[in-house]
This record gives sequence, C-alpha cells and structure tokens, in this order.
Amino acid sequence: MLRERTDKPVVGIMQSSPIHATLLRNRFENVTTNKEWELLLNRSIHNMALDHRCGGIKAINISPVSLELAGQDVINVAMSEAASEFVKNNGCDVVILGCAGMSGLKKKMQQTFLTMGLKASIIDPVIAEYEVLSGLVTAQKT
Repeated sequence: MLRERTDKPVVGIMQSSPIHATLLRNRFENVTTNKEWELLLNRSIHNMALDHRCGGIKAINISPVSLELAGQDVINVAMSEAASEFVKNNGCDVVILGCAGMSGLKKKMQQTFLTMGLKASIIDPVIAEYEVLSGLVTAQKT
C-alpha cells in the first residue's frame, strides 16, 4: 500500500526484527502482547519464508494499550516466562520483543535472562526498524 505510493524505503517492525534475528543467530521466537497478534506475526514470518527459523510466537496476554499501565516489572516477568520456554525447549537463541510498546524493555529482560541462566539475544523492534531503515536510506543516497 504505502510502498506503492513512494519510491522511499518502507519497513515495519514485523519485517526488520526477524531480519535482525536471522543475522544474529540461528533460531528466533517472538514474544507479543495478545493472541490476536500471533496469527499476524505467523503470517508475516511465513511470507518472509522464515518459518524454519522461527521457534514460535507467544502472547503474554497483555493488550498493547495496557502495557504502560501494567508496569515494567509485571511485563518483564510475563515476557521472561514466555520467552524462557522457547529458549529452553525449542532451541531459540534470539527473542524478538513483538510490539513497539515493548521497546525499551530489552535491558531489563537481558538482566532477567542472566539471572535465570539463559543465553539469548533480545531484539528491540523499534531499534531494529530504525537500523534497517537507516541503512536503506543511506544505501539509496549512494
């Protein structure tokens, strides 16, 4: 839609985060807000032909609107529990924070993972999108 109306790069977090994940490590998972997003994220990953690299998508059952109200500690616990299941059981070594509202929680989640003895890279979707878009804009200038 937007891509058809401009010659400028168009990138979303559903594209940039899995791209980052596949460049970092072998297998990723996506922790998202509510169940409605699981199907959309699955479709996006399928459309990018990355099914074989995705260990799963897990909703923490907190709506995007409620993320700010819930507080970072509550969200961190819910995300860490959901993510640790895939890291331990599905061989995932990258965790994507699957909502822009989760941006800024990476550092706290990394600390929780260290405490739990888990090793996995964590991707902040807004940072991933910015980095991909910035690279595309720079490439387009040359």
